[in-house]
Amino acid sequence: MPIAPYDPCPCGSGKKIKFCCQAIVGEMDRVTKMEENNQQRMALQALSRLEEKHPDNPWVLTRKASLLFDDNQAEEARLILKRVIDANPDHTFATALYAGAMFVAESFLSAKPAIYRAFQRCSAACPEIVGSLALGIAGEMQTQGRFMAARQHLALAMRVSAPENRQQIFLLLLEIDGNGQIPYPMRGGHQLVEYQGEEAAQADAGKAMRLSQIGCWEAAANIYTKLAEEQDTNPALWRNAGLCRAWDGDEQAAAKALHRAAELIDDFSSAVECETLAQLLDLNTTDDRVQFIQSQYRVETVSKLLTDLDGSDRLVRAEREENADDENSPAVAGIYRILDRVPTLAEGEELTSENIPTVLGQITVFAAEKRTGEAPECVIVAQEGADHDAADQLLTEIAGDDIKPVPPEEADDDPVIDWIPREMLGLDPRWFVPAGTPIKESRQLTRQHFENFVNNVWTETELSILGGKTPLQAAGNDDDKLKLTAAVFALDAFCDRDRRCLNVKDLLERLQLERLPKFELSAQTPLNSLSVMQLNRVALDELSDPELTTVLNRALLIHQGLFLYGVLQRVVERADHLQDVNLGRVYMSLVELCLDRFERDEALEWLERGKGWVKEQENAFEAQLHWEFRELRLRLEDPDDPQLRPLLKHMWDYYGTKVPQIRSALAAMSAQFGIEPPWNAGVEGATTEQDGIWTPGGEASQPTGESQKLWIPGQE
Repeated sequence: MPIAPYDPCPCGSGKKIKFCCQAIVGEMDRVTKMEENNQQRMALQALSRLEEKHPDNPWVLTRKASLLFDDNQAEEARLILKRVIDANPDHTFATALYAGAMFVAESFLSAKPAIYRAFQRCSAACPEIVGSLALGIAGEMQTQGRFMAARQHLALAMRVSAPENRQQIFLLLLEIDGNGQIPYPMRGGHQLVEYQGEEAAQADAGKAMRLSQIGCWEAAANIYTKLAEEQDTNPALWRNAGLCRAWDGDEQAAAKALHRAAELIDDFSSAVECETLAQLLDLNTTDDRVQFIQSQYRVETVSKLLTDLDGSDRLVRAEREENADDENSPAVAGIYRILDRVPTLAEGEELTSENIPTVLGQITVFAAEKRTGEAPECVIVAQEGADHDAADQLLTEIAGDDIKPVPPEEADDDPVIDWIPREMLGLDPRWFVPAGTPIKESRQLTRQHFENFVNNVWTETELSILGGKTPLQAAGNDDDKLKLTAAVFALDAFCDRDRRCLNVKDLLERLQLERLPKFELSAQTPLNSLSVMQLNRVALDELSDPELTTVLNRALLIHQGLFLYGVLQRVVERADHLQDVNLGRVYMSLVELCLDRFERDEALEWLERGKGWVKEQENAFEAQLHWEFRELRLRLEDPDDPQLRPLLKHMWDYYGTKVPQIRSALAAMSAQFGIEPPWNAGVEGATTEQDGIWTPGGEASQPTGESQKLWIPGQE
């Protein structure tokens, strides 16, 4: 839209354009048309010529800086914007864009003063830029694993962004709250507490609260910390300081403040939650960690290397989808699991935790990249120490002179690609289950390993938070009660990340600890404002039907195992009174949760109830078929299940006559699991091809194997 003479001047002077930058309106209009026609380079050239004539004009300079920023030339944009701000400190557009350029060109820490200035001065005038800046910070925080900071910056972005962008940001917030890889106590919101104390400190506390609301969390934390040091026994100040530090990404300082708050809080349940957050932040920043590192090698001949790797008994090649790689990444020629032993069992020998092979690491072979001229490479990823040394030695023995190590200074990436706290080492067994092993058997092994880790490994591990004592040694000691209880919930959060349902009640009892009491709801308590740990303590039986529906929606999003299981049970009990609840999803979620708890028989019971519910619905043929296939997949886990063959025969006879391709799927699944089909061999359509098993409501299933570039423990 053309600029009218009496419009405010885009240079930011506050004058009408007729009395300010009228002389360059025509040339700036031409720049706008160039941008609209995707002629950014020509627009930049035109602006550079204008800059020669008007070297200090803020309109020209900010427009040029904006184009440079969009062209990924953040440092050049920063230098220009610095000139504008030095001459015009109150220029809101330049201030907001300068913060973004600083963040991209340097770092969050370096840019923080500029970012805070933009948050304070520019949110109303430049919501698109400030919202985009908050989004960028959220992305960096999430990449660094600072999840509370990522979520809070997303919430800020949603508040300050233009209305048309808020729905998309809200979906990003839901992704974080539903991300099972983030410990559940760190997901969802946490509320600051209004200061109640000395009148002289009211003004400072109010300022800190206002700074927090606009995203200046370090500044807010500094005020709260100063007040807390002056009133050292005030837990609310320490807790507020800790939360603000966490939202700012300073997790070590956050943990320190939250530990102090937990010591001071009178309510034991609130103290446990505060201490649990502190311990999770400690574990997220600990130096006592086990790292998974990568080593790169240049490859002489990819085909020869693949042949040599295929010939090793201790390497298992993972199948992978064709064209699965990112188009900007080198093509993967082969992926191999490195085993600690040859996977052989004597006939009739039962698979146990002692004889099952363990995955030491992964070898990924990359083909030459024709577009960039990059040479072929292979990469080992394994746990540092003995595992990586063994993997490296095996690869060297197999490949010989066909590979040469890439010097560290020429390596592409940081050698450390992942890590876990040492005290959680062993939660994931990293086993390789030989082909043909019934899934029921492997589930049982996993259950035994998990129970052994909880009952014998973790309880006898020296924890730094307990001053080097083990949980069993700290049991019954009143001085350790708070920290030990929180340690149980921190363990639960790590178990939940691996979809393992820790029986918190039993573990607390074993450690001579009390269960946390139910959270007291008042009529004014908004359920959506509760933290996840508070929500877990809500008395479900006391909720009204609308309240239970609200809790169900949050529980399904967060998907914290045992709590969700309890909510779903209550929903089934009240199904006749609840509206807008998808009972099919409820029953299927109960099936999956029972499998996470290794309760196969109960999972089958919920499957039967789900099938019964589906039969009562209108036009239920496809939904019934979906449930039948889910039951079939579960029964196939145990080839000796007495209901397996009757189910196969029923599906062949009933569904196969209506949808012929189902018979191909049934025959292929029977062959895959080594089941003698209960129908006549050679029936038309009973193919055993397995490169695309059709199931209702989904795509063809793919062969096992991953397409990711590098293996990271826990991705299997």
